[in-house]
Amino acid sequence: MSTARRSFAQHAVDWALGTFACFVLLVLMAWMDSKKSETAALRRSTAVSTDRTAEHAATRGTR
Repeated sequence: MSTARRSFAQHAVDWALGTFACFVLLVLMAWMDSKKSETAALRRSTAVSTDRTAEHAATRGTR
């Protein structure tokens, strides 16, 4: 890296790239969190469905 003084434009570009990188990281984290929530909801839904099926089979008994 040069020891020369950086211009205002270079500082502005550095700031813009840093801000953009932070924004991308936040969006990625939010997306991953939503995927995690969807997966957990699907697992709960499957568990409820399995419980209902088992309950239905238990109440019908054997015929």
